[in-house]
Amino acid sequence: MRRIIVDSGSSIKPDEAKELGIDVIPIRILIGGTEYSDGVDIDSSKLYKLMEETKEFPKTSLPHLDVVEGLVDKYLSQGDEVLIISLSSGLSSTYSAIASMLLDKKGVTVFDSKNAAGGMRILVLEALKMADKPIEEVVARLGEVRSKIRLVSLTATLDYLLKGGRLKKSAWMVGTLLRILPVISLTPEGTVDSIAKVRGVHGGVKWLSEKPFEDGNIDLSMPIVASYTRSRVNLDKVMEGFAAKGVKPTDYDDLTATLAAHWGPDAFGVFYCVK
Repeated sequence: MRRIIVDSGSSIKPDEAKELGIDVIPIRILIGGTEYSDGVDIDSSKLYKLMEETKEFPKTSLPHLDVVEGLVDKYLSQGDEVLIISLSSGLSSTYSAIASMLLDKKGVTVFDSKNAAGGMRILVLEALKMADKPIEEVVARLGEVRSKIRLVSLTATLDYLLKGGRLKKSAWMVGTLLRILPVISLTPEGTVDSIAKVRGVHGGVKWLSEKPFEDGNIDLSMPIVASYTRSRVNLDKVMEGFAAKGVKPTDYDDLTATLAAHWGPDAFGVFYCVK
């Protein structure tokens, strides 16, 4: 049997993981002198409340590697094969740490998603569809799908990207003063990048509603994951644009605390695949 393990950068919640038959390893979050396990004893709402109370920006840390190794060893001892799909190596050192730790263990494959949240969810769903295929075929297919995943997203405030080191102060000043917001995406290397600029949230909603459909390149046979933090109001407006084209999202995803810390409250976006 093939066991699939992801980290909480996937934004897959414990109840969802149980339903899918996979394991989620929580990334650690440090704030106010306390350590929390992402998706276990902290969610985005609690995180934002703690940030307001402590006036701190949280620190994220690797999952407990001994927990990861213990889970892997348990499955290997049962004769199972293990596939680990990790948060992008361009966003976290989780991939490199786990891959190095498990390098000599036979029957274990560690795959760098070069994605987060909905992008990782798409890869997990694809891997589950190939449960009876050899791992070599699965990895090849995941690499193909990974290259076709796209993200378009918007942050309602640039403050969190600045605090998290994802945005230069000069860009933050210009954007804040002029209400020019960057459309955030992920590069092929799995790092955060701005691919466009829009004026205000209203302009962003319009842009996100239209961009995936340009050139008729969106692959409607693949999952579409609509992601948000705290409020779905603006995301729902984007989805109204999708609905007008006869398209509905596969999943709605209230991002876990690890991701919500950087995107900030009331952020919204869509993960999808191109043909």
